[in-house]
Amino acid sequence: MRMTSKLCSLSCCFGVGAVPVLAHDNKVLVYNWSDYVAEDVLETWEEATGFGIEIDSYANANEAEARLIARGTGYDIVVVTSESVGRIIASGGVQKLVPDTFPDIVKPLPFLEELLFSNVPEALNYVVPYMWGTTGVAYNIEEVAARIPDAPTDSWSLIFDPENAKRMADCGITIVDSNEEVIAAALAYLGKNPRSKNSEDLDAAFEVLSAIEPYISDFNTEQYDDLMNAEICLSLTWSSEGFGPMFEGEGDYKYMIPKEGTNVWADVIVVPTDAKHLGLANKTINHLVNKQNLALGIEYLFGVISSEELVDVVDSSFFEYPALSLPEGIRETLYLAPQYSGAEKETLDKRWRQLQLGM
Repeated sequence: MRMTSKLCSLSCCFGVGAVPVLAHDNKVLVYNWSDYVAEDVLETWEEATGFGIEIDSYANANEAEARLIARGTGYDIVVVTSESVGRIIASGGVQKLVPDTFPDIVKPLPFLEELLFSNVPEALNYVVPYMWGTTGVAYNIEEVAARIPDAPTDSWSLIFDPENAKRMADCGITIVDSNEEVIAAALAYLGKNPRSKNSEDLDAAFEVLSAIEPYISDFNTEQYDDLMNAEICLSLTWSSEGFGPMFEGEGDYKYMIPKEGTNVWADVIVVPTDAKHLGLANKTINHLVNKQNLALGIEYLFGVISSEELVDVVDSSFFEYPALSLPEGIRETLYLAPQYSGAEKETLDKRWRQLQLGM
């Protein structure tokens, strides 16, 4: 899931900090998306591991990437995105892991593991996969039907077609602030290779986004509350945000994976090069990815059921939704967002900021 703006209810959750938390010998220090560990897991943490936990949080993947590349984080483990981890590893900001250190690890589905490590081979032995999801479209069923007769509710055109965006603008449209994923989605909509980094293809993707930019309410990573409170009607969002209103929100929403295909994302755990408590870090990772706690995390974050081992412990209602269970037919449409070099990402970020400014 990348991020929700649900309030942390435990004292171990902190807001985004300007300075890393201070080291403590009896606590593991974690840098993570906001509210990204299930409360049940936190409540049993000390009893299960013998030590405490302090969590510092971030709102945008670029923040975590920048800190790890700069070194001197003060953290023992960090959760990062699959899009950024290649650059982080190349910078020397994280250390290799010893697989045997995690005896309780839940092995991902083979197709998910293949997607990750075939596209980011350098991540092997540096990461432990944690949470998985997709990037799709959440929409208010009633409001869309009222504005767009015969709406294409199985396609990226619901949001990328300028005429559809124009009709929905008064009701609120948001786009997740994650340019690698959104550009890939625009390429899929155009029928192009979503992993293409060809300059002409990228230009075409930005043209799609520029055409709908006047109708976008906001680009952000905090869409959860807006969806839960029915304050927006259409959102290009992470599945972890989009499923919130379907399970417990106020409006009548649906999250869909467009037929043209979409990004499957992985949030992975890494250990910074400068981690002070390697033993605690290893115990923390093992605790997070054991069968019971990973299942609790999936239910809490509306994550993908990422392993066969989890089938008998994840809430059965999750299996009603293909976007959470990822049956064979959907798997064929999924891809991993491309890996950009540091220079390529800098250029992409600049164009993304210009898009948001309407330039």
